[in-house]
This record gives sequence, C-alpha cells and structure tokens, in this order.
Amino acid sequence: MMYKSSLRNLWKNKSHTTINVLGLSLGITCSIVLFLLIRFWLSFDTYHSKADRIYRLVRTTTYQGNTDHTGGVPVPLPDALRTDFSDIEEAVFMSYFGRGLITINGGSDEAKNFQEEEGLVYIEPTYFKIFDRPLVQGNPATALDDPNEVVLSESMAEKYFGKQWQELEIVGQSVTLNKETELKITGIAKDHPENTDLPFEMLISYATVKDAMLEDGGWGSIDSDNQLFMLLAEEQSPALVNERLPDFMSKYDDMQMEGMQVILSLQPLQEVHFDESRSAYSFGTIPMPVIYSLSIIAAFMVLIACINFVNLATAIATKRAKEVGVRKALGSSRTQLMRIFMGEAVIITFISVLVALGAAELLLIRMNDFLELDLQMDLLQDVSLFIFLFVVLLVVSLLSGAYPSWVLTRFEPSKVLKTSMSLSNQKGYNLRRALVIFQFVIAQAFIIGTLVLISQTRYLRQADLGFNQKGIVSVFLPGEDTQSKKTLKHELLRINTVENVSLAYSSPSSGSVSVTSFTIDGDETTYHTQVKYVDEDYVDVYGLQLLAGTGLIESDSITRLVVNERFLSKVGISSPEEALERQVDIWGRTLPIVGVMKDFHTVSLRNTIEPTVLIDASNFRQAHVLINTNNISNTLAEVESRWKAIYPEYTFDYSFIDEAIAEFYEGERNMSVILSIASLVVIFIGCLGLYGLITFMAEQKTKEVGIRKVLGASVSSIVRLFSVEFLKLILIAFVVAAPLAYYVMRLWLQNFEYKIDLGIGLFAAGILITLLIALTTITYRSLQAARTNPAQALRND
Repeated sequence: MMYKSSLRNLWKNKSHTTINVLGLSLGITCSIVLFLLIRFWLSFDTYHSKADRIYRLVRTTTYQGNTDHTGGVPVPLPDALRTDFSDIEEAVFMSYFGRGLITINGGSDEAKNFQEEEGLVYIEPTYFKIFDRPLVQGNPATALDDPNEVVLSESMAEKYFGKQWQELEIVGQSVTLNKETELKITGIAKDHPENTDLPFEMLISYATVKDAMLEDGGWGSIDSDNQLFMLLAEEQSPALVNERLPDFMSKYDDMQMEGMQVILSLQPLQEVHFDESRSAYSFGTIPMPVIYSLSIIAAFMVLIACINFVNLATAIATKRAKEVGVRKALGSSRTQLMRIFMGEAVIITFISVLVALGAAELLLIRMNDFLELDLQMDLLQDVSLFIFLFVVLLVVSLLSGAYPSWVLTRFEPSKVLKTSMSLSNQKGYNLRRALVIFQFVIAQAFIIGTLVLISQTRYLRQADLGFNQKGIVSVFLPGEDTQSKKTLKHELLRINTVENVSLAYSSPSSGSVSVTSFTIDGDETTYHTQVKYVDEDYVDVYGLQLLAGTGLIESDSITRLVVNERFLSKVGISSPEEALERQVDIWGRTLPIVGVMKDFHTVSLRNTIEPTVLIDASNFRQAHVLINTNNISNTLAEVESRWKAIYPEYTFDYSFIDEAIAEFYEGERNMSVILSIASLVVIFIGCLGLYGLITFMAEQKTKEVGIRKVLGASVSSIVRLFSVEFLKLILIAFVVAAPLAYYVMRLWLQNFEYKIDLGIGLFAAGILITLLIALTTITYRSLQAARTNPAQALRND
C-alpha cells in the first residue's frame, strides 16, 4: 500500500520525477564506470597467492643535487644478495628485452618468421616459485633450469603452431631467436591476465645470457629493464631487510663516488603499478593521486545528483503541505508519512540505477576503446560490483530521501490547512540556496581544473623542444650488423622524397635514456651526463643548433663529442668557444669536445634539461628518416621496400617522431578527456536542478507574473526576476571554487618542470562558461513563464 501511494505521487509529479531520475542516473552511470576503472587499476598483481610477501628491490640515487629513482639493479647483485641474505625465501632476476624475431621450423621445409614487439624476457626459474603462473604443459620446477630453454604462453603457442596446438607435441620442439639462438620449448604457461605488470609472453632461461651479461655489466652498470623481485618468509620483516641493505651496498658496490648517496629498499608488489618514477614492464603506471582524484569525482557525481533531489523535494514542500495535513488529519502518523516519502526516494533511486546500468554498458564501449582496456559488467558473477550498486542504492536513497521526508512530515495540519505557505518564508529556503552554491562550487572547480589540464596538455604537445619533429620517421633496425644498417641508409637516401637519414640509438626526446659518468680535464670532480649514440647526420636531420664548433663525422669508433649548454654550465665552462678541444674522460677514453649545441629536451617536460652528449658510436637501433610530407604513403611504401630488401625475415616497424613524443603525455590526455566528460555531466546535473527549481518558482509566482504583465512589465523584466537570484548564487560559488581550483591545480602543475601560468584568463573562462550554460537554462524556463497569458494566470484568483 505504501509503495502504491509513492508511485501515485511520483506519477503525479512527472516533471519532478523525470529530472531526479535523469540527474541520478547520470551521476550513477559515471560512478559505475569510474568504479570499474579504479578497481581494475587497484587489482594489478593482487591475484598472486603470495602477493603480500613479494617485493621489488628499488634504488634511489642522490648526487650533485639530482635524485634518480629506478627499479633496475646491477647484474651481479642477485647472486651477491642470495649469498648475504640467505634468509630470503626466494629471489628472481629478470631482464626484459621486449622484442625479437622468432623463427618456427614446425617440421616443414619453409620456416615461419614472427616479429614480436613485446613480452620477451630472460628470467630465472624461481619465477614460478614466487608468482602464480601455472604451466599447462611442462614442469615449472625444471622448465628454465638450463641455457637455451623457453616457456611460451598459450597465445604464443596458438600463434606459432595453430589452434590445435594442444594436440601437438610442442614441448621438446625448438624455436630460433633473432636467427642466432635456438631455444628448446620446455613448457606452455597460461596466459597472463590483463591486470599485471609482468606481461611476459616468452620466458627464456636467464642461464642463456647470464655469463655474457655479467661480463658486460658490473656494479656501476644499471638498466631499468633488469629487475629483481623477492619473496620474504612468512614472519620476515621488510623493514629489517632494508636496515641491512646499506652495509650490503658498501660491501659490494665500489663504484660509488664521493658525495653520492645510494639507497636500496624493498617496494611491495602492490605499489609497483602506482610508481611513476620507476618503470614497470607493463609501461602503464598510474599515480595514486589519479586514483584519488577519480574516486573523488565519482563521489561528487552522485552527491550533486542527491543535492538535486533534496533541492527539488524541499522546493515542492509547499505544494505537498496540504497533502501532509490531510493525511495527518485522517490519522496517518509521522512515521507512516516518512515511509511514503522514503519509498519515493528508493523507487527513484532504483529506477536510476537500472537506467545507469544500461547507460554504463554503452559508455564502456567507448571507454574501453579509448583507454585500450576490456572492462566488463556482469552482475550475476561480479560480487564487488553488485555490492557497490547496493551501497549506492542505499546511500543515495538515504541522502536524497531522509531530509525531504523530515521536512515534509513536520508540517502541522492545523496550520497548513488554514493558511498558504510561500516559497520565501520556508525554513528550507536558505538550505536550497546553500545546496545550489555547493553544486556550482563543484561544477566550476571541475570546469577550471579541466581548462587547466587541457591548456597544460596543449602546451606539452606544442612546446618547442629544441629540435625538429615534423616529417621524421623512426624505422626499427634489427640485428647487430652495422654495415647492413649503413647500407640501408644509403639505399634510403636514393629515394627522391627522402631528404636525409640518420642512424641512432634513439630520438632526441625518448623514454630510453642512457646515463654515464665522466670527468673533464683540469677538474677531478665526477659528473653525470645523458648519452646519445648517433651518426654524423643526426644534427642535420633534427635541426639541432650548433653554437660553436662542428658536428660529428662518419667513424667506426668513438672519436669525439658534441655537448649541450647544460653540460657546460654543469662543469663550469662559461662560453661555447671555451669548451672546444677540452678533453673529457668517459668510459676509460679521453675524447675532445668538437661542438656545442643549444639545449633540447631529451625526456618529457616533467623533467628539467640534463647535461647531454652526442657520441659517434655505432650502437644503432633506429634509422631516422626525414621525408617530404607531400606524399607520405608512397614514400613509406618505398622505404619499406628498401628495408625489406635488407631485412626480409623481419617485420617492418616504424613510427612518426612527433606521435611518439605525444605518447609521453597520454596519461594527461586521458585524464583531460575524463575530467572534461565529468565537468559536462556535473554542470548538466546542476542545470537540471536549476531548471527544476525555476519551474517550481514559476508555478509559485504564476499570479505575480500575471499581475506584473497586466501592469505593463516587459518579458525581459520577468526573465530578470527569475535570473538575478540564481546568478548571484553562481557568482558566490565562483568565489569559493576559484581559490580551491587554484590550489589543487597548482599542486598538480608542480609535477612538471615546464608548465603554463595559472593566469586570470583560465578562471574568467571558467565563470563565463558556467554563467553561459546556467543563464541559457534560466532564460529558457523564464521565457516560458513570461509568455504565459495573464488572463489564464488570474482566472482563478
């Protein structure tokens, strides 16, 4: 009976019900999608049964005022750690190299080649003792014990041997890596889930390369791709292990320089995915502030929809006062009435949740495509999502229904049946004003934050990095044969639409950074510098500006250096000309500085420019091709043809330099899109509330409007009557939102060494956008009231 009465009341107030359902469903839709996204990020590697005891060894180095964080460890460290920390239950060293050419003989005369772009790792057999990665074929206890052994994922097995691979005797067969190393297949592992920072497709025994890596890399050689994970015993304290690590470093690492501080520490596995300062093998870390921000956004989405509900419910209290008086006069208790009104809130929220589920399914289609994820909703099997929706239903029903029920049921029958109640003298009037202000504080803070984020992202993408990005294609160079790479360069230069070509290890601005130490003649201080391995045409291809001296020359060995301005300031050289012919001791060689170039950005704009040298080494893995952009497709086809003639077994792989650099800021781009959508939803929900309140105000002032029009009031004056009050509230909200947004966005911008200024223009744009949207809403509904025939308004007076 109670719900029948609630349903009748909801049907009677259809416009009020529609606005509430639309607002709540929008807020809940966004909260569902953000819940799924946040839950996915927080779930990384939590599925491992021993996850709470797994740690990564990380390193923090402070030297000459600079602090560097890395997850990489020296190659000799794992064996030394096992010797000195025999109480650690297990440790696994892994060296990720990502890509390679895999050749499958498969029993046929013609070999099949597969160019893998990611997922290849050299790894110790203890991996299977620490992490949950079951084998569907093979024995995990012995699968990677010996050199030249490999475990494939199920996906790789299907890719190489077909869909019927399970019926074949794959274990015992072999594949060849990079035309050089034959690997015996000793196991097939289940595919890794999407939520892991260890996305390995081919696990190759570390014993295959251990001796070579130990020979090439000492304690002073650190690569972020070489990482160590360990499993602590049940009662072992990570804090106690951390206390012993300084003595361990002092014992083994004799490469530390005076003034350098090196700290090793254990990082819990659950924190790896949120550590932006250190790389993860998934290359997709998410900082915890982003998680917190999205959680707050999700909560605010629902909260402002609840505020709409409360605003509209208390606003129509006047209309429903007589209903309450009649029910009380007929014997209804306050408890019974509260149940009716709470029932209305529950019904509206339940309908909103159903609508939100459908809308979330549609939104996920676009969201998954945009973020390259596979988020799914399955209420029948997804217990945590079901609990989340139940909590949302419960909390929203209480937030949106409790106060209106309390307000509506406290009217006294003797008063409400004898007198009429006006909107302005109700005690809830000030509350509604406060709630409108709160809504638009949130909305304007979101809008300003979005404008700042978009402006900073645009600045990052358009900033002058100190070199040319346009029209340069980076082409992957396989193998170690330098002569083949030089032959390719000469072939590419014969293409009419190719303007220049340079061989190099990486582009000027790259996520791949090599750092080494050096000294300069006349100074015993040891410094650090970034190193770029390039050929003689690198400066010309990228348009790097030489301030003094010359560039590099074609050479088969390291003979000279070109340094940047920051290099000079670091070592105390006052002018580019003074630096020429100064001698630098680097890698046990003494090399002259032959040129000084203008500073350019070698990493993202989050970091300051570091000392950088160009070295004429032959360590090339990319060809950088400057092309005429008038006919890109034909040029790329010709480049591929020349490349294939030299590397027929490999897959042609290229990328445009400007697009690769733009990927540095993919996180900011994604966040700006999410925040833009959130801002639109927040302002739309806020305007829904404004529309509802103005609609009710128009009903309350119907006769007043009629009288004003009879006395000659213009339409504009009627619109102004409705507009002024709400515009004042929006301006008050801006006064609160502006400093709040300034504080939060200033903190966010501190993550970047190079950033925009938080000028008044961004805040002016924020208030103008809000006023424009709100004024459109107010004007539309006010015009409807102003154009009402006064005869109709006064007919029943």
